[in-house]
Amino acid sequence: MAAPDLDTLYCRFIDNVNRRRLDQLDHFLAADVVQHAPETAVGIDAVRQMLADWLAAFPDLHLVIEELVTDGDRLIARLVLSGTHRGPLASLQPTGRRVRVSVFEAWSAPAGHCVERWLQLDRLELLRQLEA
Repeated sequence: MAAPDLDTLYCRFIDNVNRRRLDQLDHFLAADVVQHAPETAVGIDAVRQMLADWLAAFPDLHLVIEELVTDGDRLIARLVLSGTHRGPLASLQPTGRRVRVSVFEAWSAPAGHCVERWLQLDRLELLRQLEA
């Protein structure tokens, strides 16, 4: 069976995040993936921990892909993150408020797995919605 197209791979990645299947990340990300978001982290375990932290803070977190563009082994996506702030996130204590914020993500995936990802969330809008 041929490797899936990058857009299909990314859609499966987002679906697995939405389903809380963080044990499946190795199907999408290289073991030594470099993540720029907002601090640089290296390794799939760092990505897994970041996602686990967000899922703990927003147990009903859901990502929707609004736009997805691929060019060879490069990808850029515009998403919307929604969820209810039920757990601590960094220094923010739970507010119980529902949020909806924009997220931009870019991947470099030369061998069918993401080796580098850039992630930008509209943190100012997040803080405004949390009234923090």
